[in-house]
Formats: sequence, structure tokens, C-alpha cells
Amino acid sequence: MSNILKFFILVILSTILAHRAFAEEYANNLMLARIRINTAGVYVGMTRQPGNTCSMWGEFLKFDHTTSHGKSLLAMLVVAKTSEEIIEIWYTPSANPNTNETNGCDNTSMAVLTGVAIGSPGVSCGIGQVCNGIVIQDNKCIGACAPRICQIEQACIGIVTSEGGCAGSCVTPIECKAGEACTGESITGGKCVGICTPRICQSGQRCIGTITPQGWCNGKCVNRGQSICTRDSDCLVNQKCCGGDCMGVSICP
Repeated sequence: MSNILKFFILVILSTILAHRAFAEEYANNLMLARIRINTAGVYVGMTRQPGNTCSMWGEFLKFDHTTSHGKSLLAMLVVAKTSEEIIEIWYTPSANPNTNETNGCDNTSMAVLTGVAIGSPGVSCGIGQVCNGIVIQDNKCIGACAPRICQIEQACIGIVTSEGGCAGSCVTPIECKAGEACTGESITGGKCVGICTPRICQSGQRCIGTITPQGWCNGKCVNRGQSICTRDSDCLVNQKCCGGDCMGVSICP
């Protein structure tokens, strides 16, 4: 934003604040969706509806643009809309809040805009929260922060907060193929939360299981001479557990 534009905004803002009557409501982190002007006044819609307002065809606020104060408001809104700036607003509440054009929201009951400020800084979402809105510079959120809830088929890689949010990443577990190992965390059902990588036995190791055509170990890699059983039932058919290893019957004493 140029220095001339900033000066222009400050002049208008000072006029608004000097003439703004006491407003009962305040809202921030808003972006303009539309501005409509007719002989009855100016009507304003945002991407998110402020509290204690009604909606008349997606417009939540109105004001008289024929006064000096109204002209300043309109100029601020035009600047905010054309530069896609975030705004803060002050307004008197609607006489029929949470209604629309079909059940009580009309020109006489709409909330009245009394003040505007440009450049709301946004908010920082807490641990385990996500931004239900627009993320801007410095990872600030324009909108509401809500807990990051993992879906039923997903697992949380990180800490689960007291409000049930995932302070980490929500990932969908996968099933590793034959000869693959889970580089991450194995969960119920043998699914992998992470990456499946080929299980290749290192030098000095052997594969307890079958070897896939790619040369991967579909089983377990153990050091040569390492104990792999503690009782005969751990061994394969016709083998016995001798010295902690599975040996042929003819070799066992």
C-alpha cells in the first residue's frame, strides 16, 4: 500500500472516529463481499456474517451515504474492497437478528454501520487448531479458529489436545505390501502411519521369512546367529529350538 493511500485512509479514519456515535456491536477479521448503493442508502455484505445482524440477500449492514460521515464510510469501504483489505467494523445491531429477507430482515430492521477500520491483524490459531477462513501473512487467520479433528479413518501424528484437536497432522493409515516395512508407527490392524519402504536385510543379517522377487524380506531381518526362538513351537515344521536358533532335527542333540 503506497504512502499516499495510507495518508488518505488515515484522514478518512480520523473523520469517521470523530463523528461515530456509540456503537453497541464490534466485529473484526472481515472481508467485504459486496457493496450496493441505491437511493435508500448503501448496503454491505461480508464473507462472514457479523453477530446480531440479519441478512437481506447476503447484505448485513446499511448506512446513509449522503452525510459527510456516510461519505467517509463509503470511501473507506471502496478502498478496502479494491485493495482486498481486512476490516474491523462498529455497528448498531439489527432489530431482527439471525433472520433473512423471507422472515423479518428488511430495510428498517438491518444493522446500521457506524465505523470502519482497515487492516485488522488477524488472529493466531492455538495448538491443535486450524483456520476456518483465510490464512494471511505470518500465518494469521482471518476467520474462526477451530480444533483440528481427524476423520474416523485417520490418525493424529502428534498430541491430542483437551478439546480433541490434533496438534500435528491427520494422516490416513496405509497397509504395507509384502516385503515392505513401516517407517513410522504401526497401529491396530497392522496399518502404517508413515511411509512403507522395502525391507532389505543388511550385511550380516538374514531374512526370517520369504524373499520377494525384488529381493525384499517378507518377514524379519535378524543378525546371523541371533536367537529367533525360545521354544520348539517358535520354529518351523520339523525343526527344534537349539541354542536359541531354529535348527534341523538332525542337528539338535
